[in-house]
Amino acid sequence: MQKTKFFTMLLSAAILYVLTGCNNISNYYYTGNTGSNSESGSVTEDVTWPDGVIPLKAGTNGTAGTSGTYVYFGEWPQTLKDADLKIYTNYTKTVGMFTYYLGNDSEWYAKVNNNYYKVEPIKWRVLNPDAKGTEKKILFAENALIASSYYDTFVNGTEITINGEEIGHNNYEHSRVRALLNGLSYWVKADKNAEQEEITEFKDKGFLHTAFTQEEIAAIADTSVVNDARSTNPDDNPYYDNDGENSYASDTPTIDKVFLLSIQEVTKQEYGFTYSPVRDYETKALGERNARIRNSTDFAAANGAKNINISSGNFGCQWWLRSPYVYGDYEQNTVDYDGYAGRLSYVDNNYGVVPALCLN
Repeated sequence: MQKTKFFTMLLSAAILYVLTGCNNISNYYYTGNTGSNSESGSVTEDVTWPDGVIPLKAGTNGTAGTSGTYVYFGEWPQTLKDADLKIYTNYTKTVGMFTYYLGNDSEWYAKVNNNYYKVEPIKWRVLNPDAKGTEKKILFAENALIASSYYDTFVNGTEITINGEEIGHNNYEHSRVRALLNGLSYWVKADKNAEQEEITEFKDKGFLHTAFTQEEIAAIADTSVVNDARSTNPDDNPYYDNDGENSYASDTPTIDKVFLLSIQEVTKQEYGFTYSPVRDYETKALGERNARIRNSTDFAAANGAKNINISSGNFGCQWWLRSPYVYGDYEQNTVDYDGYAGRLSYVDNNYGVVPALCLN
């Protein structure tokens, strides 16, 4: 499937918001509410998007009634094929971690459990944080795109050792989900008596290498991803206050093309999220957390990231944050189906993965 290429797009606001942590980002701007169609905005010589980024027109809201700025960038299996569509199983191509099959609509499809899912442009919300005028932007997937465990397994006493240091099961740097996103290997230890084993299933063929062309990968910045204790808590929120301490956090940032958001980032108002993650149904309407609700694509649901319907009509899937829980090395923070930030989960559960990245 050929990707439409756009080189210049409309600059619609004078005030631009930016994100700390993304390196070498400049000159890629588009603001205003955007729709779910693939039409681009007006063209101006003042703005340049990387090759392959398609800004969407204003008009409709995003997931769960939220508004924002959206673009298409990259491709990924998402929607279950129509029942009457024919798949030519003899016509295939390998893209990253998947084999794609050609449909009689000239589109490509990925196969899961004898079902086929159409490879489509990925819709991203452009987060607009003010980061001291550094001219940087972050893209955040509008849906959970795949399901994964955070780490393969956990058994007390089976911590792995890397460079002489014992690593907990909820260490983001050495997690399965980070390896999946960036095409890395990672280490596991199945039980106390087992030898450590390097898992290479995603090596050089992760989400990064599957969703994007080489030219598009070049447009994605290497981002310094903060994993320290402060990132594991919303700013100044007494519900999560632990004096900035978290023995399972890491003072070492990772340098990634693609990453998960932290619990601090996903509660920042300047990123377009509500501040408090506290689940208090008497004072907090679910609508205030809609910006965090993420629906599963058909493909993600087929891999295990199920949407949950509730009586109020709000729904979504549970999805991973990169922030470890403060009291156990086998527990991890997630965002729940109703947008509640801070639901704890064992690392070997299978939940939605919502990627984020910065443009270069």
